Amino acid sequence: MVAHTSRELAEKYILKIVGPIIRISNYPLLQRQKIRIMELLIKIRNQKFKLDAYNNQMLSVCLRLLQEFKSSDEIIHVVSETYFSMIHNTVLKKDIVTAILNKLKIIGGNLMQTVYLLVKKIIKEKMELPKNVFEKIHEDINSILLNTS
Repeated sequence: MVAHTSRELAEKYILKIVGPIIRISNYPLLQRQKIRIMELLIKIRNQKFKLDAYNNQMLSVCLRLLQEFKSSDEIIHVVSETYFSMIHNTVLKKDIVTAILNKLKIIGGNLMQTVYLLVKKIIKEKMELPKNVFEKIHEDINSILLNTS
């Protein structure tokens, strides 16, 4: 779809297409199927379509995946990639990072590993974020680490 549809046509219907894809990702599917759905959503996001209307749903889907497949490195990686794609392709970078960090305080575990991979990729890709966003990430992670030791 993304590779073979004109940009103008895809932009016209992208919100109507992505909504059902997100809903499907909540169905009881096999791990591999859910990973493929998330990879599709990443590809769509990386085409720089305006999908900010679905940010909250994407964040929720990612959290559910981390909780559903607790011991899966593949899920942790695809969720990290999804978060990176969301941050990279929006002007609401701070809002997304803040939402992730707020959940991090509550959930921990797999989300901590996911945030670690996300921060690693942000640094590797030299993504520009406001200084206060990096400071918030640093403070929140330090706070969590201090409270768990």
